[in-house]
Amino acid sequence: MAPRIARAAVRPADPDSGGRSDRAVAELCRKIAENCDYVGDRFAEEARKIHYGERKPRSIYGSGQTEAGELRDEGVEFHRVPWVPRQS
Repeated sequence: MAPRIARAAVRPADPDSGGRSDRAVAELCRKIAENCDYVGDRFAEEARKIHYGERKPRSIYGSGQTEAGELRDEGVEFHRVPWVPRQS
């Protein structure tokens, strides 16, 4: 017989939050776009060059999630951000 395991209660979204988390992510994306260099799908390549001292350190952002595990294994620090496109 399997032990009984209580499930965590799933709380509904806070109706009073007013979408604060969505706005916070959008604000984070805006700040990244304003303060970092966009390298597109060359993100992994540029991150490695910076990590190994081949390029001057700078903040970058881009795409290319396929190499995330390899970057982590190499000790390259990066963070994934749930990107929100800018609204006109």
